[in-house]
Amino acid sequence: VPMNLCPDKDAKATYIVSGTWSSRAVIEAKKYCTPTTISSVNEDGATFTSFPSAERIVAEHDPESKFIYMCSNETVNGIELHRLPVFDDVDNTTVPPLVVDASSDFTSKPISWRKSNVGILFACASKNIGHPGITMVIIRKDLLGQANPFTPGFLNYETNILADN
Repeated sequence: VPMNLCPDKDAKATYIVSGTWSSRAVIEAKKYCTPTTISSVNEDGATFTSFPSAERIVAEHDPESKFIYMCSNETVNGIELHRLPVFDDVDNTTVPPLVVDASSDFTSKPISWRKSNVGILFACASKNIGHPGITMVIIRKDLLGQANPFTPGFLNYETNILADN
């Protein structure tokens, strides 16, 4: 995701860290962008039992972020959002697009695309809709064309869309 939404390493992104998968995602993101984290780690520094509120996300996200990343179901830690955070009480131009890793719960609940300002939703298909190794990505058209120039063609969302993949 950062390779497609962050044109260089100085580009900023906000990562909601609520468990194992989002913790790993922010580690990977540091290779391609400058992430800020909103963490729900408990006082012990190792466990998670909650997800930050929409109000906290709005208050603490980096306003220069290209996107806000979240994992909707942290299976290792048992934290699942039954609904995505809703940002309909704020102007969506002030809240960056939400990027959702829905690998563990895609197709299992309704998605408020506009109210949650979802820009990208992706899922590892092997858990819900297909064979291992397949990944499904839904991306808003306005987010295309922002990839880092070093993004390999087969990982570039715009390249794949232009090729009707």
